[in-house]
Amino acid sequence: MDLSRRDRQPEVMDQPDLDVSLHRQALDVIGRFHRLFRSGDEIFGRIRDLQDSDRPLRILDVACGGGDMIVGLGQAARKANFDIEISGCDLSNVALERTAELATQAHIEVKLFPFDAIKDEFPEQFDVIVSTMFIHHLSNQDVVALLRKMKSAATKRIIVADQARSRATYFFVKTLMLVASRSPVTRVDGPLSIRAAFTADEFEQVAREAGLENFTMTTSFVMKCDLPPE
Repeated sequence: MDLSRRDRQPEVMDQPDLDVSLHRQALDVIGRFHRLFRSGDEIFGRIRDLQDSDRPLRILDVACGGGDMIVGLGQAARKANFDIEISGCDLSNVALERTAELATQAHIEVKLFPFDAIKDEFPEQFDVIVSTMFIHHLSNQDVVALLRKMKSAATKRIIVADQARSRATYFFVKTLMLVASRSPVTRVDGPLSIRAAFTADEFEQVAREAGLENFTMTTSFVMKCDLPPE
C-alpha cells in the first residue's frame, strides 16, 4: 500500500444514485464514531474562549453530514450555558434530513441549507466556520479555494479536522470498519478516505497557499487545525 501521496478514488457515499437506506446506514455509523470520539465536545473546547456576552456566537459547519457533530456541539454549549447559534450545510439532502431529525430529537436549534462547497459562496458571515472529516474529498486546488472562502466569511476562527494519512491510520480505520461497522458503504469508504487524506505537511502547504498563517495544528489519527481568518 503506497501512502506516500494522496490517492483520491470515488467514494460510494458520494455517488448520486446511492440507495437512501444505505446512505442513512452509513451516516448512522459515522455518527456513532462522532459520538464515541466526542467530536462535538472537541470542537466546543476550541471555541469556548470566544464567548461574547452581547450576542450568540455564530457557527457554521461546512459539509455537516448526518449532523452528529453539530448536535453534540449544541449539547456541549447548552450544558456550559454558552450561547451559540448553529448553522449547517451540505450538498446531500439525505444528510440534511438526518441532521434536522437528530437536532429535533435533541432539542437543538440548527439552521440548515444546501451548499456545494466547490461552487457556492457562503451566504453570510459567521464567527466560526468548521469543517470536519470533509477536505479529503476535495482536490488540493478545491481545498485552497474553500479555505479562501472560509477566510472571507469567518470573522473569528476557522477549524478544520480530518483524518491524517499514514499507515497506522489506514490500518486502524480499515480494522475499525470491519469490526465495528455493518455498513458496506463505510467498509469501502473508510480506507479510501485515508488514502485521500492529507498529511500535516501537505495541509500546511495548502493552508498557506490559501493565505492562512499563524495557525496551530495537532496530529494523531486525526489532524486538527485552528486557523485565524486574519
